[in-house]
Amino acid sequence: VTSDSQVSAAFDKMSRDGTEIDVLVNDAGIREKTNLMTATDEIWDKIMNTNLKGYWHVLKYGTPLMRRNGIILMISSALSLNLDPDQAVYSLSKYSVNGLVALSKKTWPDLKFKTASLGAVRTGLFSHDKSEEYIRKAEQIFGGVEKPESVAKMLVDLINSEDTELIFDYGTKGYFRR
Repeated sequence: VTSDSQVSAAFDKMSRDGTEIDVLVNDAGIREKTNLMTATDEIWDKIMNTNLKGYWHVLKYGTPLMRRNGIILMISSALSLNLDPDQAVYSLSKYSVNGLVALSKKTWPDLKFKTASLGAVRTGLFSHDKSEEYIRKAEQIFGGVEKPESVAKMLVDLINSEDTELIFDYGTKGYFRR
């Protein structure tokens, strides 16, 4: 998603094939544990290029293929709402995704935008190079680590509802929709 030309080519092929999109899920994420003082330009660019620019590329080339009243589901993170100084660049990138959603609603008013600010999900991104101690700590903070299948069900339910947001709440250690 970081390459404008590759994302453009993928959507161009879909357009040539006559594809119309009902639901577009915009989800990309990489992170490195770093704060604002220890982050390097390389880490900053790598995270922002994937976690923010990648979303923009998908919107720029995917929206022309959307059916009227189509749904775009933007996957964000609970850390976008509860910024973590130890994961500063990741948190900021996902916070910026929420701003991109606000601008997108004004840019494409005929489309429905929905956002999921997820907690811990046991994906490769979450589990990569993590000790069992780290995973136990995350389970305490989040009240558990969701399985991808459980999150998928919540996302399908969000898409099929009138709600526009799915949010992980650190206080209750659970999800709510609004």
